[in-house]
Amino acid sequence: MDILKLYLSVEAVNAVFRLGFLPAKEEFYELTPEQYAQYYSTNEKTNDKIFMLLPNDPQTYSRVASGDMFIVTEQEVARFEKAGRIIESYCKDSEKTFATFEKKLRYVAGKVPSTCLLRTKYARLWKRRQKEELRLMMELLQRSF
Repeated sequence: MDILKLYLSVEAVNAVFRLGFLPAKEEFYELTPEQYAQYYSTNEKTNDKIFMLLPNDPQTYSRVASGDMFIVTEQEVARFEKAGRIIESYCKDSEKTFATFEKKLRYVAGKVPSTCLLRTKYARLWKRRQKEELRLMMELLQRSF
C-alpha cells in the first residue's frame, strides 16, 4: 500500500471539493519575477515553479478572487489532473449523467472518505455514512494507482 500516493490523492480531491470546480491546466499561470519575489518574502524558497489560479469563468473568478490567492506548485497542478480523473472514475462507474460539475461533486461526496471533504460544504454529507469509511479509503487507494 502506497500511503504517500493515497495522502496526495486525498489532498488533491479535497482541493477540488474546496474550490467547487476542477481547474483546467490553462487556468494556472506561473508567477512573474515580481510575484516570485513577493512570494519568497513570506515563503520558503523552492526550485519548483509556482503558479496562481486564475479561473476563466467570470463568476468562478470572482468567487476565487474574493478570497486568498490560490497558489500551487507545478506538482500540485498535476495532482489536480489526477483528482479530476478520480472524480470522473466515480461518476463513470455510476452510469449516471450529471448536468453540472456541482452535481458530480455532490454524488462523489457520498462515495469518498471523509478526509476528502474536510473544510468543504460537502463535509455534512459524510456524517450519514461513517461506518463505510475504511471501505471508501481502500476504494480511493485503488483508484489512485
